[in-house]
Amino acid sequence: MSELHNSLKGVKSNLDCGDVDLFKHIKKIKKDAKIYLAHLGKNGYEHSVRLEQYLDSLTQKLRVQSRISADEIFILLYAVYLHDIGYDKNGHIESSGHQKRSQEYIFNDLAKYSFDIFPPFKGNIPRVAEAVGIVCKGH
Repeated sequence: MSELHNSLKGVKSNLDCGDVDLFKHIKKIKKDAKIYLAHLGKNGYEHSVRLEQYLDSLTQKLRVQSRISADEIFILLYAVYLHDIGYDKNGHIESSGHQKRSQEYIFNDLAKYSFDIFPPFKGNIPRVAEAVGIVCKGH
């Protein structure tokens, strides 16, 4: 487990549905991502794990200097594990346009990808689904 993920331990978001433990929620997403990404080969789950490790190193100084918030880390880790879910197209691996499909999958089935409980964070950054969808589209 990365220091990036570990930095969310004990952090909760107070939502209408109650407190959500961000560390545990990302852990659930990682578990689900093993299923979503199981058949994608080089862009599968291990790709996301390597990306998390890379981002762990890249964000180390930001975390030490408290220049990245728990909310930003949460969104970053969500994007790491969902950015390639659109690689699969009608049962085949298709790289063309997969960024847009990843975004559409997320937006069209928020409950499946565990975003439905997250309203805007204090109204000043996008909903988690929107933020991750934007990352998925642009990666």
